[in-house]
Amino acid sequence: RPTRTPSGRKDTPLDAFSGRRHEVPGTSDPELTFTLGGGDEGGSHADRILRHAFAELDENTLRLRGRYAASRRAVLWPGGPGDEGWLPVAVCIVEVHKPPHSVLEVPLFAAHTREQRRGHGSILVALLCELACTLKLQLLIVSATQQSSAFWARQGLRVPSRCPVPVKTALRNFEAQGEGRAFANSLLMARQLPAEKVPFVPAVIKHLAERRSVTSYSHLDAPAAFGYEDVNSLGCFAIDGSSGRRERIQ
Repeated sequence: RPTRTPSGRKDTPLDAFSGRRHEVPGTSDPELTFTLGGGDEGGSHADRILRHAFAELDENTLRLRGRYAASRRAVLWPGGPGDEGWLPVAVCIVEVHKPPHSVLEVPLFAAHTREQRRGHGSILVALLCELACTLKLQLLIVSATQQSSAFWARQGLRVPSRCPVPVKTALRNFEAQGEGRAFANSLLMARQLPAEKVPFVPAVIKHLAERRSVTSYSHLDAPAAFGYEDVNSLGCFAIDGSSGRRERIQ
């Protein structure tokens, strides 16, 4: 049974990773670092990121008190390990559930609105997967909202009906024993984690670099770039309903 610290927090295996910034290898422009800590990790800026994403967030959840006493905040920062003055770009609340469940649960996850679609959320998820593998955990379980479910699906998580039978069974047992920290109207999604540690972060960084390197071409430049002949000089067009003429779509 977890013991409580003087602050009221319960001990957790995650505490072995707290108290310092961990460099995220392979990141640049800017470098990224990752920290784990209590309900104040990331400061007021992390508070704002969470409150913006979850308007009804209460103080006990935010400060990791009560039923969240064994949870910790994970924060993604720009800047190297020695840099100061940077503001968080993504933050989540995580909790380890030891066997028989062997789960890393993420009840809350949010990225700064101005930093979305830059891959920071995907990098933070990859870091969590690597962390879970280090702790020999078997499942990653998240509480997804309707808006975030597509993001989680891109990270390899599935709703229970689409999970493999062993994962579906583990999810059912997890819920039946009331272990989760899911919010009302949220949807549990899960993925099985590999038995051995896998380099999730380098794979995500490579994917993001490839995505950024994709060049777009206008319909006029595409034929020469890809070696084909266009069927007409108009490119994309629509038919005007009254005149029957082709109208070029800019």
